[in-house]
Amino acid sequence: MRYKVVVTRVQVAERFVRASTEDEAAEKVQAEFDRPYGYFGSWITTTSEVDVVEAEQPL
Repeated sequence: MRYKVVVTRVQVAERFVRASTEDEAAEKVQAEFDRPYGYFGSWITTTSEVDVVEAEQPL
C-alpha cells in the first residue's frame, strides 16, 4: 500500500528586533522569513498533526 500523509506542525520562536514601531518590527521579521534560509533560531514545536488522506493499492 502507498499512503498520502499530510503533516501540520506549529512552531514558536522568540526574536528581539530593534524598531521604532510594532509594524516595523513585524516587517523586519517577515522580511527574514521571505528570504530562503533567512531565519535560523531556536524553534519550539507546540503541536503537530498527522492525517492520512489517501491510500493507493498497487496493481
